[in-house]
Amino acid sequence: MLSSGFNTQDSIDLSKVLSPGVYKIELESQDKNQQKVTSEQYIVVANFAKGIFPTSDYVFYKLNQTTAEPGQKILIHLGASEKPVFVHYIIEKDGRLIAENTLKVDKKSEITLPITEAYRGGVNVKLVYMMSNRTFTQSYFINVPWTNKQLYITYETFRDKTLPGSKEEYRIKISGKNKDKVAAELVAGMYDASLTSLFLIHGELPIIPNPMRLYIWKYPDFTWSMDDTIVTTHQEVLRLQIGIILN
Repeated sequence: MLSSGFNTQDSIDLSKVLSPGVYKIELESQDKNQQKVTSEQYIVVANFAKGIFPTSDYVFYKLNQTTAEPGQKILIHLGASEKPVFVHYIIEKDGRLIAENTLKVDKKSEITLPITEAYRGGVNVKLVYMMSNRTFTQSYFINVPWTNKQLYITYETFRDKTLPGSKEEYRIKISGKNKDKVAAELVAGMYDASLTSLFLIHGELPIIPNPMRLYIWKYPDFTWSMDDTIVTTHQEVLRLQIGIILN
């Protein structure tokens, strides 16, 4: 048991004082009216570096990052708390299978995902294992932003006030991510600002596709599905037949 007081404007790194395990944190303070305020929170501490994990779960996961650029690598660290566990994982993008494998996690293991330009928009990672006649799943979305399509717009000349019938010229400069010169098409429009009080106009045009996540797993006596997007067109749903791994 650890008991201590601290200033709420500071922070405490509990990883330096707590060994791997499951802990209950109880906080107690007073508000501006001198009324007692309490809060409770449960946390799980694991040590991936030394391969020490509590027995609250069979498998633990940790990502080095959840957003990456092409050329970088996503590392998924896995740790087994007791006996070795076989973890089946898939990596998919927009319903297309990128990678699939079954990994034996004995204390520590790792999945490496090199990020390429084809992964723009993001990829999905799904992991599943079976233990004690139960199915355990974990999902991650790796964001690979469209930074190659980012444009920065600056006004070289702009008039926020003008008179009816007057001729004005607006000069706009468009540059890329690193202030590079880019070729771009511009759609501009003007409207009466007084109309905003009646109807708020948004100048948004969704031209970059959002990632679709639609994947179904099937295995004997168990069914797990993940559907984050309603698809109105006919899509081929990939079904994986996963046999039960005896441990």
